[in-house]
Amino acid sequence: MEKLQKKIAQAIINLFETGRPLGDYANVTYHPEDPGGLTYGRSQTTLNSGGLHLLVQDYCNAPGELYAAELQPYLQRLLDRDARLNTNTKLRTALQQAGADPVMMAVQDAFFDRQYWQPAERHAANLGIITPLGITVVYDSIVHGSFQRIRDRVLARLGRVSAVGEHAWIAAYVSERHAWLANHSIPLLRRTVYRMQTFEGLIRDDKWDLPLPLLVRGAMLTRDLLEGGDAIRNSAHEDDDANQPTLRRGASGEAVEQLQRGLAVLGHALAVDGDFGPKTEECVKQIQLAHGLRVDGIVGPATWNLLDQKLSDHAEDAAVSNMRRFEHLALASRADSGSGLRGDSGGGRPDTGGTRPERAGSWRAARVDSGGDGRPDSGGGRPDSGFHRA
Repeated sequence: MEKLQKKIAQAIINLFETGRPLGDYANVTYHPEDPGGLTYGRSQTTLNSGGLHLLVQDYCNAPGELYAAELQPYLQRLLDRDARLNTNTKLRTALQQAGADPVMMAVQDAFFDRQYWQPAERHAANLGIITPLGITVVYDSIVHGSFQRIRDRVLARLGRVSAVGEHAWIAAYVSERHAWLANHSIPLLRRTVYRMQTFEGLIRDDKWDLPLPLLVRGAMLTRDLLEGGDAIRNSAHEDDDANQPTLRRGASGEAVEQLQRGLAVLGHALAVDGDFGPKTEECVKQIQLAHGLRVDGIVGPATWNLLDQKLSDHAEDAAVSNMRRFEHLALASRADSGSGLRGDSGGGRPDTGGTRPERAGSWRAARVDSGGDGRPDSGGGRPDSGFHRA
């Protein structure tokens, strides 16, 4: 994906998030129904995800910052996800002021690239999605939330992208997500179907390469705008996603045990004992280093996202391996019985009963997808300021 096409993709999601194609770095939002709590910045990271703490910490550690003195006193309370910060006017004012600081803008760009864009690229590559519009659809869902839930539904129904072609698969994904949002149990999320309506329009108009100029929700995206560098939102992240803990050395409990279990599945040799000690920290740093994340040993939103994706890849690879083994055994059985000579003997892939491996997200009990019955989940969304975000 070319640099300009990435800017177009980000501008589309910026319009969804803050109503501005270049984003609103000072945007601070809180809605009492939002499980994410206080949200902030160009792509709206949240208090309850731990992301707001990491972003403010990055800013306070950046050289040349202007408002670290105002924000540093809140770092521990942000780390603790203190719900009283949702309505703290002094913090909101400090965040808004910092949003105008070019240093904060650069910190946000780097932070949201790690947290959203890079995971979206990895998910798209793993699925075989290569068009700019297809990658943008994945990126939107990574930002908005519940990508894996809808992806797994479409994979179960259509199979891999290569089986039906990218255009058909993305169209089916957008349709599935549209229906899920439209029938969501959270009313604010139902209003965010415009995101899918926007993609449906781009698909109908065959805008797979995102050619400029491009009209999106009343805003004309042009090369001059995007290279010259100037909505409604609500989040569809699951409740569990929004409240996933930030873990570091010294932490203990069920979340640490779930982290260790996931690392063990990926081949790291460590004890699953619920204590975040030196060995767990070393394993976290190894996976961060191997995949281009900040090597700090802290498991925040970007590292959780990476682990989910790697475990999803692992589950899909295991499913393919099991299916090939099943096919081999079935063919051997037919050959032994002589039925393999018949052209009508069931010749394609054996019917696996429609089952798929357990979704990768379920490796952590705190993030199990409980919506497997096809009903909209109740976890959905981090509503925000009335600006749309699923």
